[in-house]
Amino acid sequence: MKLNRKTLRKIILQEIRLLKESRQDHLDGITNKIKSLQAELERQEYAKENFLGSDYGYTQTEWDTIEYDELGSPEYNNIVSNISRLEDKLSVLYQQYEQLTSYDEDPQTGKDIAKTGPIGQLYRGDSW
Repeated sequence: MKLNRKTLRKIILQEIRLLKESRQDHLDGITNKIKSLQAELERQEYAKENFLGSDYGYTQTEWDTIEYDELGSPEYNNIVSNISRLEDKLSVLYQQYEQLTSYDEDPQTGKDIAKTGPIGQLYRGDSW
């Protein structure tokens, strides 16, 4: 079978369309990441609460008055850093989701439409 230029171009364009991630696919991926990170954040916060209650026997009010230097526990500091890291990742994902779902007004119809075309560069956070 001979491939002429028109047929080859058609095949290539079909393959490109199949390979491109749609905007909705990207939004679904971000939503799934947010759900899993929120679940992990809840687990870390639960571990922090259990750590406070079990190892030190402090109430939350007493814990708030303790100086940072008095903690001296690498395990607790590890939990706190994990929580901070997860919150940062969630913040970036929320901003990316907002960026992808922002709407513009269609100049012809005056209706709000989702931005179309390639997804483009998304917000990556200040530290990434």
